[in-house]
Amino acid sequence: MGSLSVHVFLAVAGGERDVLDPPSHGESLAGFESWRHSVWGSPQVKALGAEFFPRLAEDDLYVEPEQVDAFLHECDLLRTSLEVIAPAPSPLNPTATYFVKGDDGKLVPVVPPDPLVAFRETVSRRLRNIESATAATGHTPARRPHRPPRPRTPCVAGLSPRGHLPSSIP
Repeated sequence: MGSLSVHVFLAVAGGERDVLDPPSHGESLAGFESWRHSVWGSPQVKALGAEFFPRLAEDDLYVEPEQVDAFLHECDLLRTSLEVIAPAPSPLNPTATYFVKGDDGKLVPVVPPDPLVAFRETVSRRLRNIESATAATGHTPARRPHRPPRPRTPCVAGLSPRGHLPSSIP
């Protein structure tokens, strides 16, 4: 099962782009590939009036600089509607089982007591990663202090399969 990840691209001279690294690998995760249809592109998200996230059902998503405010507003809409976009545990993982490394280094399955709450928390964490990456474009007060300021026009937040960086920004 593949993963979606969020990347921030900055345009630099000559039409090239600079991809900002997330602070950690986990902070780039935006959900499973199946979430293109079952979460972000679901009928529930479309019914809320979302315009950006449903595009993931068909293709990767790119948010241009002039769209960042509307995109963050949509993130807020989804955050306040988790019970609508995640009305039941994921059908692909109905027990919301996840794995942690044991003391011996082997993966140990963990089944949370309430799979629905665990699924909503996972969706919320992935949404927070998307919001944080968008903030890294410099369009919100939350800036990454360990990177020196750079020219930030234009910038694009993109959601694409993990490890896949498109050769051009549409």
